[in-house]
Amino acid sequence: MKILIALLALTAAGLGADGMPAGALPPVPLFTALKPEMYKYAFPSPGSAVDSRESKGNRELVYTLKGDVWSGGGIGVDKLRLKDYVATGALTFYVRGAKGGEKADVGFVQAKGLEAVDLAYQILVPLNKYAAITTAWQKVTIP
Repeated sequence: MKILIALLALTAAGLGADGMPAGALPPVPLFTALKPEMYKYAFPSPGSAVDSRESKGNRELVYTLKGDVWSGGGIGVDKLRLKDYVATGALTFYVRGAKGGEKADVGFVQAKGLEAVDLAYQILVPLNKYAAITTAWQKVTIP
C-alpha cells in the first residue's frame, strides 16, 4: 500500500468574511517545500518505508506501508500546543493513493512536554470519512 501526502498545514475552520473567525489562531504551515519535517518514520521495518522529495515546488512524503493493521508512520513538526489549534482549526493536506481505495487514520499525537503547559494529546480519525482515496491528488480538510 502506498500513500502520498503533500503540503501539510493547520488552517482555521469556520472562516468568516475576512477568512478568519474572531479569536482564531492564524494558519500554521507545519510541512511545506520551504519547511521540511523535523523527522519522519514508518513501521514495521522491514516492510514499510517513508521517503521525502520535491515535486513541482511541493514537498511530498511517500509512505509505502506493509499494509497490515500494524502499519503506520508519522512526521515530527515544530513544537506547539496542538490542543489550541484542534479546538478551532482544521488539518489540511493533499493526498493520493498508488492504486486508489487505500484506507488510513490521520491525526495528531503529542507527548507531554517538560513544562506545565505542555499537554499529552492524541486525536486520530479515519481519512476515508473525509475523502475517498484515488490516484489523483485531492485536498482534504479535516475539522
